[in-house]
Amino acid sequence: MSSADEYLEWYIEGEDINGEKFTVKPHGSAHIVYANTLLVIKAKLKKPIPNARSVTVSLCIDGKSVTHYVTSAGEALKYQMDINDKEYNSMSFRFADFGINSGWHYIGLDLTYETGIGDYHYVGETLWDISFDVRPPPVPPTPSPAPNEPPNPHILKAYMTCYENVIHPEDVLVVKKGTSLKAVVEVKNEGGEGDVYIWIYDHKLDKVVKSKRAYMKAGEKKTYELEFTPELGDHEYSIRVGRKLGECTDHVGC
Repeated sequence: MSSADEYLEWYIEGEDINGEKFTVKPHGSAHIVYANTLLVIKAKLKKPIPNARSVTVSLCIDGKSVTHYVTSAGEALKYQMDINDKEYNSMSFRFADFGINSGWHYIGLDLTYETGIGDYHYVGETLWDISFDVRPPPVPPTPSPAPNEPPNPHILKAYMTCYENVIHPEDVLVVKKGTSLKAVVEVKNEGGEGDVYIWIYDHKLDKVVKSKRAYMKAGEKKTYELEFTPELGDHEYSIRVGRKLGECTDHVGC
């Protein structure tokens, strides 16, 4: 037994790769952990060290003492703590802090005490026979892509024209037989990309008199024109849009 073992009582708490919590003491069994798993070292003195004003332990990995460590991101980490013979003090670490991802590694503690200001004495190190099989952190599964959002067309502006005349929804117009009308529709797709439909609906005849299918990207704005020739008689028209013909998401007119 080293002089450090004579004075030092300590153990490690953690969680293995199966999510099982464990407590392991020196000379105890090994555990398989992920590199980013938080491990907690708890230590205290078995008995006071004569003339010691303060007692310190520092982390030891594979025979190398680690008191401070600066990560690649510039973060300063401390792996040293004061202990006494009254209660357990604790410090934590991750193998990933040191860029350790795989293989067997041994953990220990270096024991030092101070008798006067700046007068330090090295007692020794514990046996490094708490071994860990360190595995790379698991890669989170890639979430399945959400189903595509359907198109959601809405009308920004709509009107009809007859020659040079602009016909608004509330207007009444008398036209000769064979005269063509043109519907002009500005549409914005507020949903996902896909096919949309624009159509002219005749309420008197209860039927679609003209339709157009168009592909629109998400957020796209576009103007469409539909030209048709009315049948004889009175008609009431509305301009409609939707993701399917007959499935209206917006309209202008009656």
